[in-house]
Amino acid sequence: MKSLVLPAFALVGLVWLVVSGFWPGADPYMTRRSAGPQPYPLTAVLIACAVVLIETALVAAVLRPKSYRHSWGRALVALVAVMAWWFYLGMGIIHQPGYYIVHLQWLAVMICGLVLLLLVSLIRRLQQPRAGDETR
Repeated sequence: MKSLVLPAFALVGLVWLVVSGFWPGADPYMTRRSAGPQPYPLTAVLIACAVVLIETALVAAVLRPKSYRHSWGRALVALVAVMAWWFYLGMGIIHQPGYYIVHLQWLAVMICGLVLLLLVSLIRRLQQPRAGDETR
């Protein structure tokens, strides 16, 4: 079950990106300059989809879901990496098309999930008795 969370989350992100390709751009002035409807940005959406798959694969490589046993260190590394990437991409959000903004929103949801995973892992780790501790 836990090994299906990341692929399902990536699938949601891919569907969200494909749908957002139909949205008008974030800058109305740029879309008003050209006459007629804007074509679907197929190449850009496909690149964004590939980036989502790569990001999911990198997070999966850090977390290693099949052997994940409340390793808060893995969750922290994944969280820091995704947050750094999110901040880097967020600096260029002005006048971006819908798929770019959706990608940032998808990363924000991933950050929330990783924060939750980190908190659960820390709580579980603190609740486990340590090796060598004797109960009286």
